Amino acid sequence: MACAQLKSVVELFETQLKWMALVWDDQAKVSRLSFYNASRKKALEAVREFLTTETAVQDGSSKVARKLIQYAQGQATTFSEIELAPCSTEFQEQVRTACREVGYGQIATYGELAKRAKSPKAARAVGLCMRNNPVPIIVPCHRVVGSTGRLIGFSAGPGVSLKQQMLKLEGISKEFVR
Repeated sequence: MACAQLKSVVELFETQLKWMALVWDDQAKVSRLSFYNASRKKALEAVREFLTTETAVQDGSSKVARKLIQYAQGQATTFSEIELAPCSTEFQEQVRTACREVGYGQIATYGELAKRAKSPKAARAVGLCMRNNPVPIIVPCHRVVGSTGRLIGFSAGPGVSLKQQMLKLEGISKEFVR
């Protein structure tokens, strides 16, 4: 994100996954993403608590916004080069890194992410990290499933049905048990 003064910015834009709000911090790192909002106004309301009076509101024209639009259209997209605001703990950062390694059209279990994050017995803690993921899609928590392949835990939009819709968007045609 190119910002001359490096102040926080929120980009608002419409996609096939409804309205998105992409929040950049004052270090030009992505700190929040809200999607599946019914309107531009709802998208802004979804991230309002993370904005300051200095936050600039813009239409979605950044490279990241364009990639999110492409993703929502069903195009294979990666977000690995996107710089994110840091997590609160080292464990959260390890989980986020492990989740970002789950590629487009792939799935992993919470247990597998726990192992990748060097905490093999922390599948439930991984689930908590994913539930509180501030940048879904970029950190693809929708690609994480239960140990039996069951779709569980998705806090965006209508929940698990949206998770399944996103997996189908990526070409995963498996029938999931809910």
